[in-house]
Amino acid sequence: MKTFTKLLSLLLLCMLMLGAVCTASDTPEVLTYTYTEDAPEVDAQKLFLSVYEDVCDIRIEGPHAVFHFFYENIFRSTEKWHSFSSAVGVLPLAEAGAAVSTEITKALAGETAYFVDFRDGDFYPGTASVTVRGDGVLDPSAVYALYEYVPGVIASEETAGKAASVRPIARGLSLGADGALALTLTEAHDYLLVVQSETDADALTAYVYTPDYDAGGGFFAGANIGWIVFFVIVGLGLAGLVIYLVTVKVILKKRQKKSAVVKKK
Repeated sequence: MKTFTKLLSLLLLCMLMLGAVCTASDTPEVLTYTYTEDAPEVDAQKLFLSVYEDVCDIRIEGPHAVFHFFYENIFRSTEKWHSFSSAVGVLPLAEAGAAVSTEITKALAGETAYFVDFRDGDFYPGTASVTVRGDGVLDPSAVYALYEYVPGVIASEETAGKAASVRPIARGLSLGADGALALTLTEAHDYLLVVQSETDADALTAYVYTPDYDAGGGFFAGANIGWIVFFVIVGLGLAGLVIYLVTVKVILKKRQKKSAVVKKK
């Protein structure tokens, strides 16, 4: 009995060790690349293609931000790999200058706000977990509201004619202990980070828009309801016609069989 117990214990220990080895081998390696302010451009085709067949994560450390691409979230289509900038800046809104419209700067004059400056137009070769360093600019103890900043967009009737628009992303947002902002992105956008107060949302009301994803001819948009009804009716009509023809054919075959039987008699 004691021998059996020892063998069972040894077997369990071996299984645990094997499980630990398998888990360790399944853990992706992290390859880290560092970029500087002078050379922030990431050549995605060259960098990501070099590890295309390897199970590994890629970590890009830029001047003021870190991009972490988990292996399973990297696009497998190389046509979606575009070069992008690792340079991201965080400035008090008053120091953003021409990067932010004067209308919005004035609207937020009574608020504590910051401009998070990504290079617009960049697409990432996968879903990136981006950590933007506060660099001592952001207050880690404050609670923030996050807005996407969209320059020169006539987004809706409410914001038509405005120099810029904003899209609400999150409220009640807390930063990391070191004042870092964490985002999950597939492409670059600029953001406004506003210390949440009783008046911050009201200050931007005139510039807020919510994208209408059905606008412009989405298949289930209200503008197409007539076509939807039309095709449903046509489909039902065709189905009914097919059923009718099949039924008639079956009936005719039965009659032909009966007629043949009568003739034989």
